[in-house]
Amino acid sequence: MKRLYYILVPFLCLGYGCQNKTTKDYGVGTKDSANFTVFLSMLYPKEHLLVKVNNQVIFDKVGEDIKGSPTGEYYFHYPDTIKKIEITSQFKGKIVLNKSFIDTLTEAKQRTLIISRPFPKGMTKENYKPYGYVPIDSSDRHITLVNDAVHHKDTLVL
Repeated sequence: MKRLYYILVPFLCLGYGCQNKTTKDYGVGTKDSANFTVFLSMLYPKEHLLVKVNNQVIFDKVGEDIKGSPTGEYYFHYPDTIKKIEITSQFKGKIVLNKSFIDTLTEAKQRTLIISRPFPKGMTKENYKPYGYVPIDSSDRHITLVNDAVHHKDTLVL
């Protein structure tokens, strides 16, 4: 009887672990098969960035490098109509960034969420000057949601 318990316990634990998986991976390898793209240029060390589509987490990344994690473009294919997009960034348990787009670009075939690198608070196009590393507590990010068909309409693709 004890042998039966030794066999059953691992199977029960494995089965329970599989049922608790709540996030689904919508990632795809190329932009051609995607309808949603996240373009991210940098994450602070230990900064936690979440992107949700219709209240479902599709992108979850934590900065790892000491100087900040350079990142890139991440492609997703979300099967339903995209009605709500939320971006949340946390650093040491404190919410640094929280932005939502609701009923925006619902008819677009492809959309890109552009998350800028951190820049000093108060910086605009008029007072822009080159800058280096900016501490997270004195920085801002621009978040832009664009329709790829409009944003890249004059771009030549070979």
